[in-house]
Amino acid sequence: MQNPIPIESRALGTLAFIRSSIESSSSMAVPGMAGIVMGAIGIIATIIASVPRDAPHWLGIWLIAAAIAFALGGAMMARETAQSGHARYLGPVRKFLLCLCPALLTGSALTFVLWHAGVTNLIPGV
Repeated sequence: MQNPIPIESRALGTLAFIRSSIESSSSMAVPGMAGIVMGAIGIIATIIASVPRDAPHWLGIWLIAAAIAFALGGAMMARETAQSGHARYLGPVRKFLLCLCPALLTGSALTFVLWHAGVTNLIPGV
């Protein structure tokens, strides 16, 4: 007959598993200031694209705004991670790259195809 396993050893192992699961399942949270900056860029792009003189160029305005927001948001997130001294965003960034990037790349490809075909009125739905 085997000796029973002490409950403390099983409980500690279970707690360690639960903690690692919670840490790895965290969502992709954008730090406050990075979110504010990216939102402000979106608001500015909306205002510029809604001006009748610039309305025909709405797609270019939004693409430029998206690139700027992506670059600034990413830089601000990287700076916060470097200042905190640990890489708490690596798990969520990995999930972002594996889950959301394929959809973003597909949307980019469809946007290019629709733009090239001259049916830009379908782009917002894509």
